Amino acid sequence: MARGLGITRGVRSPTFQLLREYHGRLTFYHADLYRFEPGGDPAAELGLDELPGPGGVLAVEWAERGISDVGGLAIELEFEGTGRRAVLTTTDAGHLHLLAGVEGWNV
Repeated sequence: MARGLGITRGVRSPTFQLLREYHGRLTFYHADLYRFEPGGDPAAELGLDELPGPGGVLAVEWAERGISDVGGLAIELEFEGTGRRAVLTTTDAGHLHLLAGVEGWNV
């Protein structure tokens, strides 16, 4: 994702920092909720409700530990054989329109 946004420096997991910010064509926010207990409110604690704004992208690892409504486009990576499979979901009409152009996607 970062490479696609024009970010050239290495992106590391924010496990200990919890939230990292990178600047490219758009600002990329990378959050990791692994250290939060399920049922808490890490979105409020980290201010994720206010991110990414119109000029950014927010990626959240372990989102199931505290984010119930992604309100945009959710991309879940699953292991499949020796590779991975991306599952894209949204309830937003604008994102449905974007997904219609993704190869192999059926709206």
